[in-house]
Amino acid sequence: MLTIKVDSLAKNPGQVDKIIEILREGGVICIPTDTVYGLASHAENEEAVTRIYNLKKRSRQKPLIIFPENKRELTNLTCKISLSGIKLIGKFWPGPLTILFKTSLREPWWLTGEEGKIGVRIPAHTLLRLSLIHISEPTRPLYISYAVFCLK
Repeated sequence: MLTIKVDSLAKNPGQVDKIIEILREGGVICIPTDTVYGLASHAENEEAVTRIYNLKKRSRQKPLIIFPENKRELTNLTCKISLSGIKLIGKFWPGPLTILFKTSLREPWWLTGEEGKIGVRIPAHTLLRLSLIHISEPTRPLYISYAVFCLK
């Protein structure tokens, strides 16, 4: 297990590169979010996402939250955004609010869930935003799959 202290990122920004490398290679990381620490992986990597489900002993019927880099990515994930959804996005994003949308995706299973909905959040946390910005590719943005767990 590799430990990267997130409070030292300002002194050593190369640590973000290590986090990106782990995600790109299909690893699972524990990362701070706006509210708690969570497990995260590259959302398009079934093996890594399955590892999160197994680690959390989470039902496959409960899709993970997706963290796109920015609001523009919603067009790739959702069918339509209601007026109330637009208002919530404007008021609370970036931030700790997860919004459920009817998804335009038909697969993969780990993103869509049985009800055809997808939970999306645009985080405000600096480390998470840096990870999303640096790992996204021009033609294929990264969505981090994420499952919350609380430290006791």
